[in-house]
Amino acid sequence: MNNKQSSLLLVISLLIVACAVVDQGVSPSLPISSDSQVNTLSQCPTTTTFKLDGKSLTVTVPNPFHGFPNPGLRIQNEKLIIELNTSEAGFFELTDLNIKDLKPGILNGDNFRLSLSYSPYSDNICKNTSYQPDSKLLVEEYSSFSQTLKGCFWGKLDCSGKLIEISAPFSGKLL
Repeated sequence: MNNKQSSLLLVISLLIVACAVVDQGVSPSLPISSDSQVNTLSQCPTTTTFKLDGKSLTVTVPNPFHGFPNPGLRIQNEKLIIELNTSEAGFFELTDLNIKDLKPGILNGDNFRLSLSYSPYSDNICKNTSYQPDSKLLVEEYSSFSQTLKGCFWGKLDCSGKLIEISAPFSGKLL
């Protein structure tokens, strides 16, 4: 085999490996649509969106909220907690994600719980139990060294028979 053939074989091999790696990077469960507010695997929305029974409503996310970052990011008992206070919808909480599972990529709702409390839409805590496959956490960046986290979450919740949909970005230091 001469140098040209060896070089050509090397280039073809690298292309095949590169195509295989790129092909594995896309999650078939990611809901990429104009309605999902997540445009690519590495880009989260810049604002929080909220829907009640399919109708988009405006929500305000005051930051800081009573002196605390909003959304709030913290670790408690080796679990990630993301807290989002909205003036109109209530208090969203993403909980129970094992910190050992935290890395860039998409995590399905089976790995965490999403809830809404203090909501004008229900006297009870609204949960994503019926919609766990529709809940996602997209981690764009995570550093265990600097304790910083950036990404977004989206999901659906049952709120006393009303369908609540939320999509929210987050970025900050884990407390």
